[in-house]
Amino acid sequence: MRSRIVIMALSAALMVGALSTIGTVSAFGTVPDSTNFQGILKNSAGNPVPNGSYSVTFQICSTATGGTALWSETQSVTTTGGQFACMLGKITPIPDSVLVNPNRFLGIQVSPDPEMTPRIPLSSVFFSRRVGTLDGAAGGGVLSDVYMVECLAPAAEGGDQPTPMCQSTTCTPQTQCTFPKIWRVGDLTWNPTTHTCGRLCVTNGYEPYIQLDGGSGNIRACGKATLGPGHVNDGDFGFVAGCNNTISADGDLATVSGGKSNTADGYGSTVGGGYENTIKETGDYATVSGGDGNTAEGVGSTVGGGHADIANGHYSSILGGYGNVIGTSRPPDNDDGRLASIGGGYLNEAHGRVTTIGGGQGNSVDGYFSTVPGGYGNSAAGNGSFAAGRQAITTSNAIGSFVWADYTAAPFTSDSPGQFLIRAAGGVGINTNTPLAALHVEGTTYLKGVATLHDGDDPGGLPIRLQSGAWGGARILGTQGNTPERPAIGFFSTNGVDDGGGVGNGIYRPSAHVMAFATQSTERMRIGPGPTVGIGTGATGTDYTRLQVNGAISTAVSTVIGSVTLTQDASVVLASGAGTTVTLPSASSCKGRQVTVKRISAAGPVNVQAAGGDSIDGPPIPAPYPLAAQYDFVVLVSDGVNHWYIVGK
Repeated sequence: MRSRIVIMALSAALMVGALSTIGTVSAFGTVPDSTNFQGILKNSAGNPVPNGSYSVTFQICSTATGGTALWSETQSVTTTGGQFACMLGKITPIPDSVLVNPNRFLGIQVSPDPEMTPRIPLSSVFFSRRVGTLDGAAGGGVLSDVYMVECLAPAAEGGDQPTPMCQSTTCTPQTQCTFPKIWRVGDLTWNPTTHTCGRLCVTNGYEPYIQLDGGSGNIRACGKATLGPGHVNDGDFGFVAGCNNTISADGDLATVSGGKSNTADGYGSTVGGGYENTIKETGDYATVSGGDGNTAEGVGSTVGGGHADIANGHYSSILGGYGNVIGTSRPPDNDDGRLASIGGGYLNEAHGRVTTIGGGQGNSVDGYFSTVPGGYGNSAAGNGSFAAGRQAITTSNAIGSFVWADYTAAPFTSDSPGQFLIRAAGGVGINTNTPLAALHVEGTTYLKGVATLHDGDDPGGLPIRLQSGAWGGARILGTQGNTPERPAIGFFSTNGVDDGGGVGNGIYRPSAHVMAFATQSTERMRIGPGPTVGIGTGATGTDYTRLQVNGAISTAVSTVIGSVTLTQDASVVLASGAGTTVTLPSASSCKGRQVTVKRISAAGPVNVQAAGGDSIDGPPIPAPYPLAAQYDFVVLVSDGVNHWYIVGK
């Protein structure tokens, strides 16, 4: 039989075993040298072995394969359904030295089979039994007196030669031992009644430098603290850690928590870490959290990290990024960049008060209360202005202006206050993401006031003002569109082609209450008060009554052969053919319409009759009305009801 053991939740099993073992031992007793172990023994087919006793050898080795066993024992384990449990170390206790190194492996061999593979790496739970020693311990509670057998004196006191520790009952060790020394004051055992215990002190021989106060749980550093090599800590109550960091004499209450080659010169200033970060002597209460080569000079200024960022403004902040600058290096009373902030990005500069740059590259803000949210090469110099996109610019005159520019590589500048400017090569869409023009609005547009449309190439011409008001839905006011050459509403001479506006085609207002129509810069028709209509009349159109036409008037002429029913569009009908009948349209459908019918053929007759229940000249004129001879004609006018009246023949 080739047997194998399946460890079910090995860490959990070991933990349960360890906890159950520890729970049976007094808090002040010896740590047990055995560990609970559980598993399932199966045969080569993967089935649990028959119930019974089996000889199993356990060994702890320093390697995953081969090597020499550091500990081993053989036990007889009893299985039920393949499951078994035993205590490792029951026969041969596991010495503490076996677990000094974390690289340990458990080998298992069920007789008569060879050792199973692979060996099982021991988890941290297995090593937890080593609390019987303190070497390498990272923490824990000590419930009885601690005696330091020896400590090392500094080089001035004999290099690295061991020096016995001394003990005293007071924190005045100078009479008992030579510095530096460690001693305790009082019993370190916790008193549950007074809720106190003693103190562990580190002294320079004359006063305690560090006290671990058992009563309050505080760790007290008297004066200043320096941890690590190469530091300069000249500030009162300063704290330095890391490597080669400096707190100058101006840096009272300053802190350098770590990193390398950092400097804190400001009163109460803090460098969290990083490399070659600096807080200058004017940077009281300033902070550089980390990063590389950052500088904080303003009072209460902050640099979160990044590289080569400089916060000169009082109470200014740079979150991170590279090469960002707030304010200028200055005397402490300079107000440049006060309360400004830069979120990050590259080579951004903020010099105005209470200004903001969100990020991006090469942006600048000089105006007070101004903002550049990001983008590239933007500048907000106007107070309270906003510039975003690429090369959006507000000058110092553009107070309160808003400029948004697309990625076109060219400046887009506001030089006047209160402007809202947008450069969008692809158009501005409202309620649409596919604008078809510079401004595309999907939905109802509300206009209150005056909108002026102007030709940018000709500031003096072609303006149109759209004005809504109480007098109507909209009015078009052409301030200069009062001539046929420049009509207020113009049309291109070629459909869909911009002809440059050289030819006047459109509608204009030559005088009060007159609307004129022009083509090719010449007036063709005008409508005046009354109403009156003039065609080709020009200014003389004011003397007509209803319609005046200067020039010939043409009408529609149709020739018919054989019988026909006329439509409403019929005007002059030339009829021919023997037995031809011309039926007029319904009189009710063409009130005031005049129709002329003329017989042009020798063959006849040609008859004219009314449609349906209509009559010609009323009774007793019989229908149809005959055109008996060649070239006879009749002129009829509809009354708009059911009669056609003859007005000429």
